[in-house]
Amino acid sequence: MEISLHDNWIYAHQVDHDSGVIALRTVFPHTEPHEFTDVIFEGLLAHHFQNQCMGLGGPYPLNVLFDIEEGNARTTLDLYRVLFSPRKTTVGLPAAGTRSRNWLSS
Repeated sequence: MEISLHDNWIYAHQVDHDSGVIALRTVFPHTEPHEFTDVIFEGLLAHHFQNQCMGLGGPYPLNVLFDIEEGNARTTLDLYRVLFSPRKTTVGLPAAGTRSRNWLSS
């Protein structure tokens, strides 16, 4: 059975930088009882949250999921090269002693 996360609200997330794991804590509040779903990403070299908001959402949340999909690492790096490139030299992604440092080679 495929789980839909469409219109789930992200109420929290955890980032474990040392292990390369991110957990999104989500809820679909439009049913009784509410449906809680945790989404776990493992083996990450880097991450970037775009358009995340905190607090003051009123009766509606600020972080609503449309979809989560699996993608190809090379395609992601190509699409977001401008975002990741400066970090390659300034922060040394990925961390020393973890995975291959050739993650952003041309």
